[in-house]
Amino acid sequence: MMAYGVGVVSRTVARRYKVASGDSQFLSQHPTPESLVVQASCSAQSAPGSFPATPSDRESKRMEQAAKKGFSSCSMAFKSVNATCVLGRYVHALMDTARAVVPRLPPDVQEQFDELLLDIQVAGKQIIQLGFDTADSAASAMATSVVTRRHV
Repeated sequence: MMAYGVGVVSRTVARRYKVASGDSQFLSQHPTPESLVVQASCSAQSAPGSFPATPSDRESKRMEQAAKKGFSSCSMAFKSVNATCVLGRYVHALMDTARAVVPRLPPDVQEQFDELLLDIQVAGKQIIQLGFDTADSAASAMATSVVTRRHV
């Protein structure tokens, strides 16, 4: 028969939630304030990387996400700047190598080809300068995103 208000309890549940015997009193008592357990838990709370007990507000989370996105976009900019500078250096070196062909050309074509090489070489230098300027901008933006993340 079933008592009023009490349902049937499974035997496995009754075995799992057994009250401890008298030999494990440390489970039912608070540790003393000077004990090693209390000191270890206090030092674990103040350790770096521990999370605060209260949740942070939404605005700081948004700022942190924006800083993360800024950092990742700056690192992507560095990769593209690197590829751009490599391309500019390749164009510059290619035109230096192509300059050796100029003496073999007919005299009426030499001047036009030399001007063309000079223009392409100037374009290669401008590509490299553009990469340097973009890298400077990306570096300052990356520094800003790092500072923003640290102060949020």
